[in-house]
Amino acid sequence: MNNLTELYIKIKGFASDHNMVNEFLLAKNENDLRNREFDYRTLAILPLEANISRDLNSPVYTLDFAAIVLDKTIYEDEFNYISIVEENLFIIGQLQDFLIQEGYDVNFEEVDVMTMENDGYTVSSVLSEFQVVLARKPYTLGIDN
Repeated sequence: MNNLTELYIKIKGFASDHNMVNEFLLAKNENDLRNREFDYRTLAILPLEANISRDLNSPVYTLDFAAIVLDKTIYEDEFNYISIVEENLFIIGQLQDFLIQEGYDVNFEEVDVMTMENDGYTVSSVLSEFQVVLARKPYTLGIDN
């Protein structure tokens, strides 16, 4: 059974083992991302929502996350800007491939590319929402009163 704790450990391991990622962050909310200093290149995930289902006697949790990769380069350096966008997209793609290889039923949505200027640097981020389906126990559990 794949559970949420195992998923977190696997994604954190992916980030710490990846040569292109310097920092992993599990953000609790958007303010957690806004009010933080980053060790670029950062991979962050943010839980968004969950659904619980027993459709067709197949009990599952469906969880939605945002995956964000952030990096920076010197402002007005177009070649490096394109390079970091490409590398950020590469990491998101590898995260998807990694989760599939680990046996997770994942669905990645479109990827948004965002850029902003900050203290003489161009900060580029890519953001993709993804959905993970985790198995639940196949029988009805007793209620814990």
